[in-house]
Amino acid sequence: MSKVKQPAHIVLPNEIFMQGKISGNYNEHIEFNASPTETYGTDGTIVTGMHYKFADLEKGSTISFSITEELKKRLELNVSEVKIKIS
Repeated sequence: MSKVKQPAHIVLPNEIFMQGKISGNYNEHIEFNASPTETYGTDGTIVTGMHYKFADLEKGSTISFSITEELKKRLELNVSEVKIKIS
């Protein structure tokens, strides 16, 4: 069995890194309640990112997204829905 090592630039705490990858692509574990104005990905040497842009949001409005049970457990969260209130 080969030994798994983190990259030279540590991104995650070792105890999380050693749990391995979540199933599929991480962006498949997030679902927004509204459609973003723009969605795009970035890919660096160490970290990949998925960006969700929402334009013309009114003050007081709320954006929420749900995460899968698998991601909820991995992040050690108590809830699977995250709400963001625009102020």
